[in-house]
Order: sequence, then structure tokens, then C-alpha cells
Amino acid sequence: MVLFVSAVGCIAEVIRVEGALTYTAYKQENQPVAIAKKRFICRFEGCKWSVIVSNVWPKATNITTLYYESASLGGDVFSLEVRSGDTFTKHLAEARARGVPRTLLFSDMAIINSGPVPYCSPSEHLGPIWFAYCCSCLPKVTGELGMKPIWWTAPELLKDTNYLVQAYVTGFPENPLLPSCAVFVSDGRAYHPKTRVLSLRPGPYGLGFTNAIFEASDLVKVGETFVPKLFQLALFRPRPGGTNRNELWVGAKWKGVAESIAIDHSRELALPRILTNTFVHDYRTAMAILPSRVEYGITNGRWIAPDEPAFKKAEVLTVRQYQRFKSSSALASRDRSFVHVSLIGFLLVSTLLLAFVVVKVKRPSFKTKRERTIQ
Repeated sequence: MVLFVSAVGCIAEVIRVEGALTYTAYKQENQPVAIAKKRFICRFEGCKWSVIVSNVWPKATNITTLYYESASLGGDVFSLEVRSGDTFTKHLAEARARGVPRTLLFSDMAIINSGPVPYCSPSEHLGPIWFAYCCSCLPKVTGELGMKPIWWTAPELLKDTNYLVQAYVTGFPENPLLPSCAVFVSDGRAYHPKTRVLSLRPGPYGLGFTNAIFEASDLVKVGETFVPKLFQLALFRPRPGGTNRNELWVGAKWKGVAESIAIDHSRELALPRILTNTFVHDYRTAMAILPSRVEYGITNGRWIAPDEPAFKKAEVLTVRQYQRFKSSSALASRDRSFVHVSLIGFLLVSTLLLAFVVVKVKRPSFKTKRERTIQ
């Protein structure tokens, strides 16, 4: 296959794409259980990009995402989730009425990870849009491309260098920087959140299987380049009890349509703007902790760099919390072991006592019957 190759700076103009995205999740084969409609605005120039995904349908009244914005200026990826909803607003008002300081109330949430692939959680709708238009900064390859998934992934696996999917990508002849088709292949391992262990799937799926297929088409010329108008991503699941690793069913599908494609002269690309107190999950830490992230709050509307004192302080606090968690988990495990052993001992003693009582009850009855027989 022909793989697309990154070439920084080939696109000299900011291109703006607006369109609609439809998401369908399936519980079983051909049985949809969730359908969502989104709007997206994608802007990109070389390795710089920005994607905004907003909700259209269904309308939610509880805590929900008003819109999700993710951007990169060629390095780390900054993602901001702006939340809203009647229940959410009510909770904030109640907290303020109880006297909780505003600096301790975080309305929005953010995720920062090392690029080029964005972490597609909590917005799993970001992945197919980013791959269709913004993936030109993936490493230069001449064969298979090992990369992080463009769908939801457990946070513990985000920085695991041993967890990659193999992508076989074909680029457009008119624009080899963007994919026209990509086949993502799983290595056959499945992640178990409770044990935090990657292990081979049972049966033939442990040999690997097609995890997802991406397709894009209908190129539109804009400026000096070409971009697709249509794209879709299908995510596959192993069929329960399957006897062949090709026995798969569609677990989720995204279909995107670009309704407007044009050169954007409005402004330069920038990181998402923080509008209110925001709680951050920052995966740029080098600390050996799980789930490999630093957590802190932003109250001044400014993103924090890893070399700043505030980030170093957050690392220290996170390590302390992680150590306390490990200690409490070990203590709880020891307590569970003690309770388990005590329970076994109690059951054993109870069984012996019960047997003794049964013998004591039955023996007099046997003797009485025997004496009557002799008489």
C-alpha cells in the first residue's frame, strides 16, 4: 500500500471545514442503541490545527458537553470540554450557596497530551475528524504506521509505548498528506480496567483482527490543495463465540459530511480559550504513576507548561496522592485477606461444632433404640 507522508509546511493557508457528523453505536449486530448528531468546525495549516465539536441531537438537560475543542500548534494537544445543562447549573448554584469558594468550583474540564494524535476521550467524535483533515504531522513512514487509536482508549494506555495499533494507510494521489483509506489492525490484546492488564483475547481473535476502517472521498480543491468532502470510520468488535478472526460486527460508526470548505482569513490558529475555572488532566508528566497524569485546576485562564513551578508542584501533590492510594489499597487488600482467612476459619470451626452437636444428638437416640431392642 502507499502510505501518506508528512511534510510540514506544505499547506501555507489556513483551511476551514464545517460540516455534520453522525454517530451510531451498536449493542449487537445491526441493532443501534445510540444515535447522536454533531456539528464540527475544523481549521488546519500544516501541523497546526483546531477542531470544535458541538452537540445537535439529542438535547440533554443533565450535565452535558456544550462543545468540545481540541487544538495543537505542532506539539502537545490541548483539549477543552465546555459543559452545560440544567442539572449542572443547579449543582454549581447550590455549591455557591453553601459558601464554596469560586476557586474550588470547576465548570469545565481539559486534557493535555503529547501529540501528534489527540486523546479521543471524553470526545470520541474528535478522532475521525482529526484523521480526515489534521493528521499530516504523523511521523514519516515507509511501511506500517504504529499509532495511538483515534477512538476511545483507557487513560492508562495513553502513554504506554507498547500499546499501538498498526495502520495501513493509502493517501490521495492529489494530496498524499491526507488518507483516503486506512485499515487499523489490533494485535489481539484486550485491556482489563480492574486489573490494568493487557492480555490476549480468547480464541482466534488473539491472533489479531481488523479493529477499524477509515474511508474518505469526494475531493474538493481549495487553494493549492485538495481535501475530502466525505469521510467515515467503522469500529469493529469480535463476534461472541466466533471461530474465525474475520467474524466481526460493527460496534460503532461515524459518518462525516463537509458542507463548507474554504480558505480562512479570519485569524491565526490558537489553543482553546479557557473561559472559566477548569480542571485539567495533564499527561505530559514523566512521573511513573498511574494513570500517568497530573491533575490540577486552572483559575487564571492560562495554560500551564511542564517546566513551570505550578506544574512541578502539581506533580509532587499527585505523587503523594498516588502513594497514599497505593498504601490504602495494600491495607485494604491485607484487610480483605484477613477477613477471608477469618471467614474460612469461622466456617471450619462452625462445621466441626455442628458435626459434634449432630453426633451428640444422634448417639442417645441410638442407645435408647438399642436398649429397647434388648428388652
